[in-house]
Amino acid sequence: MTTIGVPRANQARGTRSLSSKLPVAMLIAAALVIGVGTVTNQRSATADAVDAAIAAPFIDVGIGSIDEAVAFWQRRVDQDPSDYLSRTRLATTIMAKARETGVLSLYPKAEAVLHDALALNPVDQGALLALAAVRAANHDFSGSTALAGQVLARDPSSLAALVAIADNAFELGDYDAARTKLAALRTQMPEGGAADSRLARQAAIEGRIDDAIAYAAAATTASSELDLRPSEAAFYRFQLAHFLYQGGRVDDAAAALDAALAVDPDHTASLELRAEVLVSQGQLEQAVVAYLDLVDRTPAADLHGALAKVYRALGRDVEADKQVEIGRAIGHEALGIYPAERRHLAGFFADHEPATALEAALADFDSRHDIGAYDTLAWAYFRTGQAEQAAKYIDGALSQGTQDARLLYHAGMIEAAVGHDDEAIELLSDALAINPSFDLVDAPLARAELARLWTRR
Repeated sequence: MTTIGVPRANQARGTRSLSSKLPVAMLIAAALVIGVGTVTNQRSATADAVDAAIAAPFIDVGIGSIDEAVAFWQRRVDQDPSDYLSRTRLATTIMAKARETGVLSLYPKAEAVLHDALALNPVDQGALLALAAVRAANHDFSGSTALAGQVLARDPSSLAALVAIADNAFELGDYDAARTKLAALRTQMPEGGAADSRLARQAAIEGRIDDAIAYAAAATTASSELDLRPSEAAFYRFQLAHFLYQGGRVDDAAAALDAALAVDPDHTASLELRAEVLVSQGQLEQAVVAYLDLVDRTPAADLHGALAKVYRALGRDVEADKQVEIGRAIGHEALGIYPAERRHLAGFFADHEPATALEAALADFDSRHDIGAYDTLAWAYFRTGQAEQAAKYIDGALSQGTQDARLLYHAGMIEAAVGHDDEAIELLSDALAINPSFDLVDAPLARAELARLWTRR
């Protein structure tokens, strides 16, 4: 339903938590430098394909640091203020730094540089597409689509614009259009990881998790032949781990994350998912260490909430309470500043301030109607005691057949609350079948609710 690389800044500068969703910004930005797409029709991901992808080599070709690249393009702009092409390159490099560091406050800086470039050349395709990527990173997917549409109006063959529009359609929840657009693009996109990454995401949305893993493995293998930054190479391994974990293959996900972190030890998305995997494996003391490192790098509200759950499971309630209070303070500060964080924050506040979660979820739903928006809003209604209202939205979350333990748990609890026992039993059973340890708190609640439902039959 993003991302990568150097030491993190503090929350005042604006950082994002990336563990629960694929890096949207990474996929949108890939539209500008489309790489690949070995389109397969595998119905299942073989262990050999996953193992080969995890073992795929990464050759560090010595691409300079992102800070060096920013400094280079800044010098070019300073030397010639009329050079709009260098301004665009400066902006896209700042965006790359934002993806690597997760510092959201870099996106407005990139946008300001792009506005300067467009003032010099209002129809420059590179600047318009880069601005579309900035808007997407800030979850203004409609605005991003409009900008890509401006490019298509002048150049109907622009592959980057077509890909950006397809990506945005998935994010907006316009799945029929997204599938149609991606299918049309498959014959045009070069073979390699960018195409397979998108096909993996589509397959996961549609509940074809084995296909998603197969495509992600193919993308990872193909990426080993490209000259990439460590953060970009780590992304493909992270994506593979994400779908392995979603499919309940926890140990395989851990192996893929180890491979990602071997390529880029500071890859934040992988570090976050690794902490979640440690929890699923029952390695709670190691998870505490992982989460403490994460909140030091990026003190996001949901990470403090996850750490609180681990402390609570270990009987360290005082430390858990402290983490919740820290998360509350961070969350309230971020809510009014970073629209892209609403969904993460709604998830955190659903556990600790349901009314605040509902506000965030409603704001998120105003901007898009993908399965995540329906799920977030339905769960916020449920947590505020409005089960009937929650039931009106949960069908939207299930509409594509997505197989995700947390989503199915939410749906099962909502169906139980409105008296749909058969549906609730099926959904909760499916959630636990995917991953019986999907959450320290919610997985036991799912088992307890199942036992209660069975006693009523």
